[in-house]
Amino acid sequence: MKLTMLTIAVINSCYRHDFGYRNYKQQGRFDAMKARTDSNFKTDMFNQCATEKAKGPCEATATLYYEAVKAFGKREEEMME
Repeated sequence: MKLTMLTIAVINSCYRHDFGYRNYKQQGRFDAMKARTDSNFKTDMFNQCATEKAKGPCEATATLYYEAVKAFGKREEEMME
């Protein structure tokens, strides 16, 4: 993956989001916390975008990332299949 300034700007948000998914799955609370974890991910990215010169493109990318995890992030029952 080629690292761009935009990728670097949101990478910590990705790490935090992955941490939430991993830990809530281990605790058996993933389904209950998925929407909140995804929402926090979007908020984290938008907070970072607010500090970037290219705020518009950053927010567009953040929204795309958020929609992807919201749609494709695995729920417990999907992982069992």
